[in-house]
Amino acid sequence: MVKGFDCATKLNSITAAGLRKEGFEYVARYLGNSWKSFDKAETKAIQDAGLKLISIFQKSNNGIQFFSKEQGISHAKEAEGFAKAVEQPEGTAIYFAVDFNAQSSHMSKILEFVEGIKS
Repeated sequence: MVKGFDCATKLNSITAAGLRKEGFEYVARYLGNSWKSFDKAETKAIQDAGLKLISIFQKSNNGIQFFSKEQGISHAKEAEGFAKAVEQPEGTAIYFAVDFNAQSSHMSKILEFVEGIKS
């Protein structure tokens, strides 16, 4: 089984190498301009340690009112810009958060959001 983790805490070369030594293979970090976001230096530390990088883009996704195709398009463009700025490796995943207790009745709006991301 592959071991990975996500965190809001910034990693440096020492912590990233220590986590790799403990058997972790990937780390999921947050894209954006909040306190929990990563930067170019952290991307380098993660890669130098031999960890794979996954990013999570989360912006006001804590209620169904934030989910529409237009929001998906906007979030995808914004996430792509942040990914380029931190030199996230080409072809690596960006995950988009649904940060609330979504119900089955919310799925159509969430799927619209995903369609916007994909477009």
